[in-house]
Amino acid sequence: MTYAHLHDQVERCAASLQRLGVRPGDRVALYLPNCPQFVITYLACLRVGGIAVPFNPLYSGRETEYQLRDCGARIAVVLDRFFPLVNQVRANTPLRRVVVTSAKEYFPPALWLLYTLTAERRQPRFRSGRRTSRSPRSWSPGRRSPSPSARGDRRPALHRGTTGVSRGVELSHRNLLVNAEQNRSWAGLEPGAEVTLAALPLFHAFGLTCCLNLGMLTGSTLILVPNPTDVRGLVQTIHRFRPTVFPVVPTMLVAISNFPDLARYDLRSVRVSPCAGSPLAPAVQRTFIERTGVRPVEGYGLTEAAPVVMGNPPFGDDRHGTIGLPYPDTEVRVVDFETGKRDMPFEGTGRCPGRSSCAGRRS
Repeated sequence: MTYAHLHDQVERCAASLQRLGVRPGDRVALYLPNCPQFVITYLACLRVGGIAVPFNPLYSGRETEYQLRDCGARIAVVLDRFFPLVNQVRANTPLRRVVVTSAKEYFPPALWLLYTLTAERRQPRFRSGRRTSRSPRSWSPGRRSPSPSARGDRRPALHRGTTGVSRGVELSHRNLLVNAEQNRSWAGLEPGAEVTLAALPLFHAFGLTCCLNLGMLTGSTLILVPNPTDVRGLVQTIHRFRPTVFPVVPTMLVAISNFPDLARYDLRSVRVSPCAGSPLAPAVQRTFIERTGVRPVEGYGLTEAAPVVMGNPPFGDDRHGTIGLPYPDTEVRVVDFETGKRDMPFEGTGRCPGRSSCAGRRS
């Protein structure tokens, strides 16, 4: 999909969302894996001043109901295979309209037919309700662009849940844009020259910023991976499409390092590989470098910071077992382990943000 095609689809989707009643400040739930519909709907929601609320597609019914009630979304865009679960809980939530889409809608013709004859037949049969809509392949054929809406870089753009019992975190357009620009500057990415492998889930702050937002900001080619647990498929994708940017979590590095046929594939196109989500053990990092020739570098972030706060330089001094340096225009405190209140000197040892807690302020 070209950027021109993407722009057209975003404009059509934005017009459709307005027709369904989305106004500035309204929440739109995204119950989607890494697929074109996630990218299109997310950007369209921001385009009309809505607030995107990504959901983990693996949520249980209880977790889905809790987050829908907590965020107050009245409209959801849902992959068809997840619709039965959303439909099961919608009566207990503010949800009033569900737009259902299929994974096959952006497949080429041959794969579209194969999916229809095989995988789709194994899914629960879709039954539309009074306030459920099927999304067309081209959004809103009657109207190609949305009406003007209120703009402002400090307006809310995203609601995300934090780790554990989900608590809503509100991020502005400026929060998202600044962190994407910080990542671009930190990694030295060139406009229009990168290929980003989006294997991290886009519903997570790390994947959303370092794959989607950063990819859009730099005009990268974006490779969407809906199932990163398929290690063979992931390795084959890297070998075939030659990504230059590959954000990862440590479990992904372990899985790739242990892949038995790894020597048959070339992963050396990857130049930038930030790693976060949990501590990166030096042994895991060394093994991955030895087996692939790619150097992942550890960093740290939190949803409230949109999310990256610190990182090791991708091409500079990488201190194994540390979370690196503060990002540009980011201040980080290291405090004593006992109380979490007393600032520690440069030579002292304190509570490490990557292992326990962090108090930061971004200017």
